[in-house]
Amino acid sequence: MGNLSTTQVIGLTTTAIDNLTETQISTLTATQVGKLSVGQLGVLSTTEITSLTATQAGALTSTQVGGLTTTNFAALSTTGITALSTTAIAGISVADIEALTTTQGNAFTGTQIGVLSSDQLSALVTLVT
Repeated sequence: MGNLSTTQVIGLTTTAIDNLTETQISTLTATQVGKLSVGQLGVLSTTEITSLTATQAGALTSTQVGGLTTTNFAALSTTGITALSTTAIAGISVADIEALTTTQGNAFTGTQIGVLSSDQLSALVTLVT
């Protein structure tokens, strides 16, 4: 996958993305991950979401994060959650936060917590206390 250009990767059909292995997903650059459509991300398995590196997760946009199912969002590793940009945080729903484990909830950084909406913050406080 690393040999494909970003344009080629974003041109892959959801069927093609769905057929990628976890190893192939892991070779996507942060730029390539950040350009995937919500539909392309939506066909990734929870295992593939869990395996996203910090760099890959950090490239996710708020639109991409908001487009993840609650199950897929909850599959992000603690490293993936910590790597989310402050702009990507806006895409997290209250249901997404409620689906996390306490360990995942504790992975949010102070900077990330500072940009949470009041509803997101309330859900996070409830989760980790």
